[in-house]
Amino acid sequence: MENVKSEIEEADGSYRVYLVIHNDKKLKGRFTTNVNGAIFFNSKMMTDHSFSEVAVYLSRMWKVNASPDELRQGIMASSKLVQAHRKGGVKVSKKMRDDVDTWLERNPPSPENFTITCRSIAFDIDQNEAELNLRLMEMQIAQLLRGKGLLKTRVSLKGQRHMCWFPAIAVK
Repeated sequence: MENVKSEIEEADGSYRVYLVIHNDKKLKGRFTTNVNGAIFFNSKMMTDHSFSEVAVYLSRMWKVNASPDELRQGIMASSKLVQAHRKGGVKVSKKMRDDVDTWLERNPPSPENFTITCRSIAFDIDQNEAELNLRLMEMQIAQLLRGKGLLKTRVSLKGQRHMCWFPAIAVK
């Protein structure tokens, strides 16, 4: 432990922060970063406030006074790089794709067709699942409709507002 403390005292800047993080039981292994450079502590994105808490801890426990840039660089160097599990969106099953394709064949998209809503499609293809997981089904259906080139817009019908999907039309 004495060897580590002397090595930390001799180090400067971001390397000093890096050494402290690797030798502190409370900090070691708790930092991660993504490919965009965002830093996370215990899986929570770090804010200016959380950086200041780390800076105060390092100053109090290890007598390390680092600039904000040195602190950020030292933390990033000691962080484990993590990849996103999925790049947004929801996973859509083959059955759901086929069901939506069949529904769209029966109800072809047109500027006059106001029946294409995620809610109506969800209840038509699987009413039981729609009652249990309506929001998830709406997100999956919206992803499929976007993939087919349809655009959504808010429409008022009979005094009620609906989010309807229409084919993209070139305006001259």
